[in-house]
Amino acid sequence: MDLVVREKEKEKNLLHIEELIEKKRDLLLDKQQKIKKISMENEFLKGVSADYSKYFKHIVSKEQEQVRALKLLNGYIDDLNMSNQLSKERTNEAKKEQQRILDEIDKLKHNIDRIIEKTHD
Repeated sequence: MDLVVREKEKEKNLLHIEELIEKKRDLLLDKQQKIKKISMENEFLKGVSADYSKYFKHIVSKEQEQVRALKLLNGYIDDLNMSNQLSKERTNEAKKEQQRILDEIDKLKHNIDRIIEKTHD
């Protein structure tokens, strides 16, 4: 019972951290948009705007790498399930893990799309 409570607390903390990261990313995207507009009038801000663009390109690249890695992991779990080498309990755990992986892939793709959309306006 104590383990379940700890796992739920850990999950709650992770969700909170993800929300904070999401808010920070949105704030940075908004700042980048504002600086991009203002930079048309100010030479110094053009450099800052370019730095933001490089940063977000780097973030997109890293998140695309994560998507590729998670897809590989998902394929590996598929192969394990297809080989029938896992017990029924392990197969169920693997399916749950696959769902978490797919959810994370969706989240990353959403983040990538949002960054690309906001930085290409």
